[in-house]
Amino acid sequence: MTSLSPRKKVVRAHLKMERDRKEQQIQAALADVQQGAFNTITAAADYHDLPYKTLWNRAKGRKSRSEAFQGLQTLSPGSEDILVQHIKKQADFGFPVTPEKTIADFKILPENIYNMDETGFLIGYSQSCNIIMPHDSKNKRFRAHPGNRETITVIECIGARGPPPPPMVIFSRKNHMQGWYHDHDVAADWVFATSPKGWTDDNLAPEWLHNCFDKHTREKAHGNYRLLILDGHGSHVTILFIQQAWELRIVCLCLPPHATHLLLLDLQSETRLSPHTRVHPSTKPNTQR
Repeated sequence: MTSLSPRKKVVRAHLKMERDRKEQQIQAALADVQQGAFNTITAAADYHDLPYKTLWNRAKGRKSRSEAFQGLQTLSPGSEDILVQHIKKQADFGFPVTPEKTIADFKILPENIYNMDETGFLIGYSQSCNIIMPHDSKNKRFRAHPGNRETITVIECIGARGPPPPPMVIFSRKNHMQGWYHDHDVAADWVFATSPKGWTDDNLAPEWLHNCFDKHTREKAHGNYRLLILDGHGSHVTILFIQQAWELRIVCLCLPPHATHLLLLDLQSETRLSPHTRVHPSTKPNTQR
């Protein structure tokens, strides 16, 4: 798109101001005629400094110049207004002026502030170490890593106050198997899902929003807005996800995409937590599903 020169921008802005001013004069004159302030259209036109023919045509139902060409527009004025509001809202989600402004605008309480993120694990994969062994060794204590372990993704969320919502665990499968979830009283509220590669996607993100986040934070919010801080992953910025969040009174605040390793918990707490989560699988015997 060709950018306008500063001079043309000033001229265009001035013309728009003149059109708006004239339209206000016409509307004021029409209101005076309808209320009986003037006996004739001629008197109203003279008082408001308007051409008689223009005011007479508008009084007889003729549309303004901008309204007359609305049928040729791709979008109606109402649709344009909604689109503008949506664009501004999306810009605020991705590039807020300040977090403080977002919290103040929506009157968000500290207990209604949350942060979510995803993390991945390899099934049966403990903390890495190097062992030199003969390839044909019959020692069964050690086995070569096949390099194709299954990936599990966990969508986790933590709140500024109070217990966190349960996570969603995503397996690399097409269907669930009942045997996966036996003896999991601790994880009674967890949500289990599947995807072809064990990653989150455009369908699972809205499911997490409903079944994990909203379900377990709605009552505590008491109808107030909730702030959900998340990364800019593609599944978090779909129209479906943002629209459903807005309908649930959830304000999404996006961090820069693929940069959460430089921000928040990934730099401190998560760095210390990850080694322990990798050690834990090695304490359990390997089983075949």
